[in-house]
Amino acid sequence: MLIASYPDDKCEHDGNYKTVARVALLKKMLGQFGLDPSRLKLEWIDKGESAKLKGAVDTFMGEIRKLGRVN
Repeated sequence: MLIASYPDDKCEHDGNYKTVARVALLKKMLGQFGLDPSRLKLEWIDKGESAKLKGAVDTFMGEIRKLGRVN
C-alpha cells in the first residue's frame, strides 16, 4: 500500500504527524502477521508534483512485483 501525503512543512494540520506514527505501527503489525513491512510505503508529495507521484507509484509497483504474491 502506498500512502501519499502532503509534506509536513506545507500542511496546516497535525495529520501528517499522526500518519508517520500510524505507518510505523502498521509496518510493525505487518511483520507480526508475517508480511514484509516494505509492502507499506509513505511518500511526501506536494500539489503539482504529478511527475513525483507517478515516479513514486512506478517505483513502488516495481518493489511490490519483486516481492511477489502474498500467500
